[in-house]
Amino acid sequence: MLCLSRPSLKRSGLESGVHETKRRRDGGWRVHSAGQGGQGYYVYDIWESREAFERFMEEKLGPALAEVMGGPPPEGGAPQYFPIDVLIIPH
Repeated sequence: MLCLSRPSLKRSGLESGVHETKRRRDGGWRVHSAGQGGQGYYVYDIWESREAFERFMEEKLGPALAEVMGGPPPEGGAPQYFPIDVLIIPH
């Protein structure tokens, strides 16, 4: 799982970025959530592996965000990565 939160993140930019990345997604993305928090807007994603996310960020998400934001994503606020020991998805 990765967690990204920074004051410069905005819902409108993330929604545009997510819409764009849905078109470009690959097989490693499992779950996405985002919302407003005390430190700004946050993103919690679950990926098949850290490497899958990093590849996606470099090849697809980064370019998609640059496209909707008119330039590269702002510096700082690197994602935090956490292993998942248990994940329950009720049906």
